Amino acid sequence: MAERQLFKLLDSYDETETCPVCGNTYKVELLKESEDWNDFGYRYCPFCGDMIDLYA
Repeated sequence: MAERQLFKLLDSYDETETCPVCGNTYKVELLKESEDWNDFGYRYCPFCGDMIDLYA
């Protein structure tokens, strides 16, 4: 399977995101949320550190 097709396939799942800068596809899971937890809505690519403005 070509890389572009694989990225489109992985990106079709709701849980995955593809960084527009570096092209890496990743999934972030929240394991435990405490009562005072707040992530302020900022999302960063775990590979290149670029801010993903989708949620910001």
